[in-house]
Amino acid sequence: MLKSALDVAFIPVSSTARRAVAVTAMKAGARDYLMKANLARLLLAIERELRENDRGAAVAGRLANQGRR
Repeated sequence: MLKSALDVAFIPVSSTARRAVAVTAMKAGARDYLMKANLARLLLAIERELRENDRGAAVAGRLANQGRR
């Protein structure tokens, strides 16, 4: 995940993972970590990532426009 230049939201879902696995995934670039038993959070996690992506794109656009001046 870290070696890629792409900014892709990655949210692992597991049924057996321990806390250490979740921490490792987050350090490697995962945006969240969900357990299959708690999939109700999945939609919220996706919506949050979409909002953050929209904000990031808006900021990048403003910075690009400022650079053209």
